[in-house]
Amino acid sequence: MDNNNLNNSDSLDNSGNNTNNTEKVGANIPDILTVVTCALILFVLALAVFILPDEAFSEQENRVLQQFPAISENSFLDRLPGGKFTSDMAEYYADQFPLRDVFVGLKGAAEIGLLKGENNGVILGGNNYLITKDANQNMEQTVDRLRKNIDAISGFADAMNEMKIPVTLAAAGRSIDALDMYLPAAYPRDNSARLWASFNGLADIAPNIRRLDLLAPLKQLIEREDRGQLYYRTDHHWTTLGAYYAYVEILKSFNREDGFEPLSLRDFNIEAVSNNFYGTTWSKAGMKWINSDTIYFFRYDGDEEFITEIKDNGRRFNGFYDFDYLELKDKYSAFLSGNNARVDITNPSAKTMTEDGEEIKRPKLLLIKDSFAHSAVPFLAYHYDMIILDLRYYTDSVARLVFQENIDRVLFLHNIQNLSEDDTYGILEYGVEATLHNYIMSQYPIRRIFVNGNPIDDYKIIYPVEENERRQQPHIDAANSLRDVILTRAGVELEVISESDFGEWTRADKVIVLTKTGLPADNNLMRIATEGSGLVLRCNIGDDPTGYAVRRLIDRYIRNATGSFNFGGDFVFSDSGDDVIIIMPSRD
Repeated sequence: MDNNNLNNSDSLDNSGNNTNNTEKVGANIPDILTVVTCALILFVLALAVFILPDEAFSEQENRVLQQFPAISENSFLDRLPGGKFTSDMAEYYADQFPLRDVFVGLKGAAEIGLLKGENNGVILGGNNYLITKDANQNMEQTVDRLRKNIDAISGFADAMNEMKIPVTLAAAGRSIDALDMYLPAAYPRDNSARLWASFNGLADIAPNIRRLDLLAPLKQLIEREDRGQLYYRTDHHWTTLGAYYAYVEILKSFNREDGFEPLSLRDFNIEAVSNNFYGTTWSKAGMKWINSDTIYFFRYDGDEEFITEIKDNGRRFNGFYDFDYLELKDKYSAFLSGNNARVDITNPSAKTMTEDGEEIKRPKLLLIKDSFAHSAVPFLAYHYDMIILDLRYYTDSVARLVFQENIDRVLFLHNIQNLSEDDTYGILEYGVEATLHNYIMSQYPIRRIFVNGNPIDDYKIIYPVEENERRQQPHIDAANSLRDVILTRAGVELEVISESDFGEWTRADKVIVLTKTGLPADNNLMRIATEGSGLVLRCNIGDDPTGYAVRRLIDRYIRNATGSFNFGGDFVFSDSGDDVIIIMPSRD
């Protein structure tokens, strides 16, 4: 046998086994154990998804978590072809995965360790600022949505302009806009610049909107670095100090029309109420080594006398702060008790003074907002009674609320991201036309006239028919005179018709009847009274009896009237007393 072949052949032990194969099997055991262990871990974790109860809300991320998708016949079959069902399942597994927060933290550490500088859409910026990346993938769609939202606000502002109520649209910067100086040098800024240029341009050309860009002044203060921390490091909101500077800019934008100057920082007692605030950006980033933020309340004398009422649930508390939230992770919701559809803030004992020391009635401000406005509310409430709406939850007519609550000024205060992404602004159109009508009617001295409880709006004025044209014209003139004065004083234009057009009227008809019938002939009598649903002016005085009766009704009830009044079911008018028909001396 060839020695080379012998050396290259597999060596055999005494029992004839192949020793090289044994060594290979032994070498594969660690690999097999690794695969089995990983598979077992994945199996246990997958099984745990179904065994452990689902979480409804993530306190770490301050958001509602995806629940198991409904699999009823309709919902399942409708959603399966388009991939919606499988998408919901993927979100369900991601949200309900066991130890999710731990794995998010491990991933965050790994991503930063690999020098990627970001994780989960959050950038680790300079000075340990956690900055949410710009999520706008399609700027054309973003700008188009921004345009639609500003158009909706402008349409609402048109109606407010007719009601003589100024509307200001203020946009707050995202952290990626305001904290530009802390971004990596190579990070693109084009989308941010285009978004803000679009906002300023669209808002400037929109009718009846006063545009306020809050990014520019706050960014200048941030870049000075000596004005304090204006945005949280671990959250996307501005700090209370940032909200204060926003409030200063808001009052300046009102052009002192209400007679107010912003308070100075010296006017506040600044309290650190929590040194352990970790915001939503921190939870998303998984960078658990970033230190917490501090939340401050800017207190001033008398702020506990204000009453905050959450209209959603009827809850009321004194001051602006819900201190219970300071014990939770979502500490920012201590401002104004978080997101609610409507919140009212009043202070019956508060006195508003001009800079000249003159006491004036506290004006009422409607604030339409997102959560950025919460920390600015205590500053604005110093000057205004406030109604605060969040259009993501409010479903009633905003225009009607403005009219009914006697609002003096409207302020939209939104983060630019919500302003360019939300689709909730369409509700501003709801009820505008009816509200404008009611407003216009309210400007007349007589707001409402009733006849036996019926609004006079759909009544008709009926005048008698004469065969002689000369005798007919005074009746027409009297009817038109009554119609014109009601239009001038009450804003209601009534239809004028003749008896021949109307036919015989009944007590159920809504009419104002001018007639000389029903009275004794040639006795110079007049009687104005309700008869059923009608108001009947009966008169046979002089050559122009209908004119005389109309003039007496106008002089007595309409010319100097204000507010509302009702010709009741037992109404009778005469100069000699309610139950006496006027008797005039004969002109013979």
